[in-house]
Amino acid sequence: MVRITLSDEEKQILKIYFKTTPLILIRLKSQAVLLRDKLIKVKDIADVLDKDVRSIERWIKDFTDRRLSSIFTGQKDNQNAAKLTREQKIEIRETLKNSPHDKGLPKEFWDIPALKKSIFSFN
Repeated sequence: MVRITLSDEEKQILKIYFKTTPLILIRLKSQAVLLRDKLIKVKDIADVLDKDVRSIERWIKDFTDRRLSSIFTGQKDNQNAAKLTREQKIEIRETLKNSPHDKGLPKEFWDIPALKKSIFSFN
């Protein structure tokens, strides 16, 4: 089984995310890693968190590979790891309704049809 050894800084960061994040999956991953650092068995962690053992194993392995970055889901506000935030998408849609010149951009700066196609392919 994979053993995790956390630095004091990692423990502190994980505790903060466990207590403050509004995203349940980040809380669960943080708690799983903190418990595994205390040498709690994966099966027991899965029982406490009401998750499948394989999920916990995957989270632990992912943490050993990517450390703190592994706890982030990329799915805040159901954007499913979108490169642009919802607000950015709205701003771009509003911008695309006008010509680049209206925003003070030279015509050569972007090609509206290509940009529009690119932006709307994210949805």
